[in-house]
Amino acid sequence: MNDDFFRELERVRTQAIVARDMPLIERLHAPEYELVTPAGRVFSRARYLETIAAEPFYAAWDCGPMQVRWSADMAAVRYQARLVFPSGGAVACWHLDCYERRLGQWQAVWSQATRLPEPEPSVVLPLPSAESLVATLAAQGITLPPGPVRVDGYGDSAELSSELLDLIRSGRKRAGTGLLWAYEHDREPIAATGDIEIVVDHRNRPALVTRIVRSEIVAFQDVSAEYAAIEGEGDGSLEYWRKGHWTFFSRECRRIGREPSESMPVICNVFEVLHVLPVPGGG
Repeated sequence: MNDDFFRELERVRTQAIVARDMPLIERLHAPEYELVTPAGRVFSRARYLETIAAEPFYAAWDCGPMQVRWSADMAAVRYQARLVFPSGGAVACWHLDCYERRLGQWQAVWSQATRLPEPEPSVVLPLPSAESLVATLAAQGITLPPGPVRVDGYGDSAELSSELLDLIRSGRKRAGTGLLWAYEHDREPIAATGDIEIVVDHRNRPALVTRIVRSEIVAFQDVSAEYAAIEGEGDGSLEYWRKGHWTFFSRECRRIGREPSESMPVICNVFEVLHVLPVPGGG
């Protein structure tokens, strides 16, 4: 038995979770097993296994180089992982797993994931004019339906933009939320029901054409679980929505000199997708 034994054990365990191999998962997790997620939620063994059995929990689990500490009856494995969810969302984190040997069988007793700091946002290009994009789409044979036309993008970095656009393309995401203060600061028009949106990627290339079917301004604290599920990020829960959007809106507040608060006004837009443009080669 050596370090490589535990590296392989961790790979086998994580791939069993992705594949939902329930007999193997049950064998490799001790009765008192607990998982602490990047969001700080604690899953018991029973709850974790029930969740995995009910529906796919991970689409992929990529393990980086592993550090191992072990003795006769205990072992710890630490590494950076990239967890990909069925929705298309992903999280990079430190993963620490503790094993104990029980009657000759090594079983996981604790797992803890700590989200890695997000990279600094890249420079966001000024949005192109609606007129120029309408002409670009017309050259590709796409004619927009009647209605006011506006231009928008998602996220404040190339990575976040790509992640959110992929969620829309997959059919998972059908809503987007903006910070009213940021729109007012940037003197951008507010979307309204019936508006046609040309959505651009981080390089200002048209990626989608959508139509706003519902738009309302509410306090951050009043966003509903129903709306969070329509927005479709992460696991679709209101908890995930609040955590992710608090982080994003905090960056927006720093940019415009405001302080985030539970009462900050946010614009909640539900949309339908009219056109999905091909992803340009090379990303």
